Amino acid sequence: LFTLKTHNRIQMFNASLRSISSFRSLCIERQDRCPPSHHHQSFSTSSPFLSKRWSGKSKYRGNITTLDDLERKTTTIKDKICPLQGLKYEDQLIKKKERAHQTLKQILIRIKEESRKRKIIPQWINEKKEGEDEICSLDSIIPSPIQNYYRNACQFTVGINLNKELTVGFVLERGIIEEAVGCLNIPDEMIQIAKFFQNFLRSYTFPTQSEPSKSYDMSKNVGVWRMLDIRYYANSKRGNVMLQLCTTLLNEGDWEDLQFKLSSEWDKSDCSRFSNCLLLQKYDGVSVAPLDTPQQVIWGGEDQIFESILGKKFFVKPGSFFQPNSSGAEELFKLVEQNCDANSIVLDVCCGTGTIGQIVSNKVNRVIGIDISQSSIESAEKNKLENKTNNATYICSPVEKSLSEIFYKHENNTNVIAILDPPRAGVHKSVITAIRGHRQIKKVILISCDDPGAVKNSLELCRYSSKTEPFRMVKSFCVDMFPH
Repeated sequence: LFTLKTHNRIQMFNASLRSISSFRSLCIERQDRCPPSHHHQSFSTSSPFLSKRWSGKSKYRGNITTLDDLERKTTTIKDKICPLQGLKYEDQLIKKKERAHQTLKQILIRIKEESRKRKIIPQWINEKKEGEDEICSLDSIIPSPIQNYYRNACQFTVGINLNKELTVGFVLERGIIEEAVGCLNIPDEMIQIAKFFQNFLRSYTFPTQSEPSKSYDMSKNVGVWRMLDIRYYANSKRGNVMLQLCTTLLNEGDWEDLQFKLSSEWDKSDCSRFSNCLLLQKYDGVSVAPLDTPQQVIWGGEDQIFESILGKKFFVKPGSFFQPNSSGAEELFKLVEQNCDANSIVLDVCCGTGTIGQIVSNKVNRVIGIDISQSSIESAEKNKLENKTNNATYICSPVEKSLSEIFYKHENNTNVIAILDPPRAGVHKSVITAIRGHRQIKKVILISCDDPGAVKNSLELCRYSSKTEPFRMVKSFCVDMFPH
């Protein structure tokens, strides 16, 4: 968590490291409208972060400098998916903390570079003492309470392995899929489900075809089987499974036959006890399916899928985002709640199923959740009723379009906290601009799962602008969401 402030405003930012899979949060304050320092200073642009990244040396393994390098040098799927699982967990945390410090240094360097170009230096930069080479302090790194088999969601690709056999697993290298064997982050229940589908897809033949169908080939836009989405929530012992396929070569009879035979085999298998719902999803496009692509239930019911987090119950629709490590999410949400002010209004941006806003709802005056996914908003509304969160409202809309209306209704409230929990790509620049443009927002908590995204969004929040007040970062936290 990073805290960004002006003298009147605070923002918290949480970012997760890509190559080491931990969450970090920044706290950022808004700067007062006091004049910045206009004298020019020369800043060193040498970056320890960049030097380590590109020098060809690394503390991780040999001359590997990035996760991409590590992936290119691996030979097994467990090395690809869990590159740190050969280290003791304590050593993993040390490496992740080192990376967090490097990122804090990189953010400060980038802000100084921006200030040098504009010849306008924020006062809080000038106030940094000699030797303070990080944008803010790193308060702590919190370990995941559960280190092994913790993932509650996985997407398995359907493709071919080295032996040209249809396989349900992860990408080992381009065009090659291998089973998720030996990965310490994948629960056995998911491995069993993936194996069931692999056996079924290898043997099943559509009525109109003479042999089992092949996996979908995006480069040629041919084939049927695309991917398998598995969710299994350990706290509630509930989950769902969704198989996605391309149906351009299938007719209605093929579709009905698949539903009947797959649901029948599933009902007889031991895997059915790990799931409350089995779904099929048609998607005939070339790229990744949009979030709200329809699914069809062929076994069980999707309204029974939920997870319990910090004493609250959250229903999760297939396709909606939910933190993939439930125990780690609890630690993360505790930090978020601790940094929310009493009697404030919380804007839960990219709210998903409403988890974070409803966790902090008992402490704050009001929660307003915003998301562009209709299915996520529907889940948030259902969770609101289940948890009796009477002070929450949810809006399905782009953030930048809804903020003006929200602040028009709450113009007299000057204590607003924005919680940002975006996808891996980070917060869109238009959202950052909208947040900076509303002075009522005193604090922002940004949750991110990508290192470059953390640097990019921090720079966008802290850089000087003649139109809006910048924030400044005050503190950061790490929560390890992805051991190994």
